[in-house]
Amino acid sequence: RIKMLTSGTVLDQVVKNLNLVNDPEFNGQGSGGLGVMSLIRSIVSRHDGPGGVDEVRRQALAVGNLAKSLSVERTGKTFVISVSAVTQNGEKSALIANTTRTVFQQEAAKYQSDMAGRATNELTSKLDDLRKGVEAAERKVEDFRATHGLVDAQGHLISDDQMLKLNEQLSVARARTLELNARAASARSLDVNSVLTGTLPEEINSNTMSDLRSQYATLKQEADRAAVRLGPRHPELQALDAQIAGARERIANELRRIASSLQVDLKRAVQLEQDLASRLAQAKVQSGDVNSDLVALRELEREATAKRSVYEQYLLRAKETGEQTGIN
Repeated sequence: RIKMLTSGTVLDQVVKNLNLVNDPEFNGQGSGGLGVMSLIRSIVSRHDGPGGVDEVRRQALAVGNLAKSLSVERTGKTFVISVSAVTQNGEKSALIANTTRTVFQQEAAKYQSDMAGRATNELTSKLDDLRKGVEAAERKVEDFRATHGLVDAQGHLISDDQMLKLNEQLSVARARTLELNARAASARSLDVNSVLTGTLPEEINSNTMSDLRSQYATLKQEADRAAVRLGPRHPELQALDAQIAGARERIANELRRIASSLQVDLKRAVQLEQDLASRLAQAKVQSGDVNSDLVALRELEREATAKRSVYEQYLLRAKETGEQTGIN
């Protein structure tokens, strides 16, 4: 800060502000110098004269003499800087010292603003490159996901989801196969007499079978009553026996139909179970390839995350620098 206070930029501006090129104490044309009022009048009434080497020389001479007249010191161990000027007039000395401080503050603010502006421009340029890098890295991640089909819309691994669903479906299919196998075996073990004399098993319990049993029971009751009053060869009794035989045949047919239907369902269930087991085995094999692809995907994701982190840090710095520029 002391160097800046006594820099050519600051002193040159002080000379211009106070028109010291017309002050004999500073332009080398006399030793008396101007009083503060004369100096102020000189500042107010100055006119731009013709340029040239003489004007440059006078300006440089005034700057040099101003530098000699100034005293810039740090107050103790603080950051406070004391500025004073030694001239032949106390008021002029104070005016020069105050003007030097004012010009220094203006130049310091301008310097900080310029530096912040340059930093903002550099950061803006860098941000554009970083943003493009982030976009490219994130595109790589999305392209890799789409190409290899690793992750669904919710971000879950498709291979994991597939195996989980296949496991669940296979468990249900196996339970269904066991159930149908037990029902089919039970249906195959039944005959007409077991259906008529026992409790109707669940696997053959149907409205049709219930109706057939009811019809048989009705015919059997009629035949039993007829047998009491009619001989065994009586046409009416023989007709009832024929109807009973027909009812038994219909029950047997229904038994065969139920058993056949259960067997078809069992065959389908076994086929579904085998298909699911095969798909699950294939999915597990593919999972090995997926794991290697997943390693590559995670690496791309880490790269994209790292680039975005750097980009956001630069973005924050650019914002802070821009705010600093506005303050200055």
